[in-house]
Amino acid sequence: MTTLHSNSASGEALTGGGRFENTGATIAASRPDLLSKVSTAQQRVLEFLLAGLTEPQIAEKIGRSRHTVHDHTKAIYSALNVNNRVQLVLLFSQPPASTTPNFQIRPAATSQTTNTHQPISDVVFTQARPLAQNLSVA
Repeated sequence: MTTLHSNSASGEALTGGGRFENTGATIAASRPDLLSKVSTAQQRVLEFLLAGLTEPQIAEKIGRSRHTVHDHTKAIYSALNVNNRVQLVLLFSQPPASTTPNFQIRPAATSQTTNTHQPISDVVFTQARPLAQNLSVA
């Protein structure tokens, strides 16, 4: 197996070490709402998955068998309702869903004066959803 090395002075391998692991942890930390759905052991595996490591590489890093890592991966997919790593990464790349609706309903204006000709808006849109939220992965 060929190992690629970075141009850094330490010669750190590009097989998921250092900054790549930190990237996975950073991505995972950006979505605490999703992290709360998996166990602590699964969170550790999740960070490595998001960093792009393979299951055998993760097993070596955490000192567990690749079968254990595979079981954690399946449990993560199930808990987060995704089917594969692409969907997992897409899920973590989206901003958290807002708990407030994207629009507000106002009651119809009842004017005491007659024929004021003011425009009346029943629905006021406050925020547009990003296009990525409208797309689903097949």
